[in-house]
Amino acid sequence: MVSSANSGGDGHVPRRRHVAPVVSPLRRWNRFAFRFFGPPSVGRYDGPYPDVDPDPACPHCGHHESAHAGYRSADGKTLRRCPS
Repeated sequence: MVSSANSGGDGHVPRRRHVAPVVSPLRRWNRFAFRFFGPPSVGRYDGPYPDVDPDPACPHCGHHESAHAGYRSADGKTLRRCPS
């Protein structure tokens, strides 16, 4: 007589043995350190972003950038014309 433990005809699927996953030492350290330090802070570490001038001065002529005229040449280069 054939054993019915793994015969395949009864619809029984044998269970796999549970194998513990390999945990790297770095992951183990991160899990340990998380308990003390908490999650990482998201954002800038040195404070808020600095205020930026919305219309800075031109480095060549000193006028505001909004006073300059900008256009494109025939070959696709962006050119700016100083007001002075």
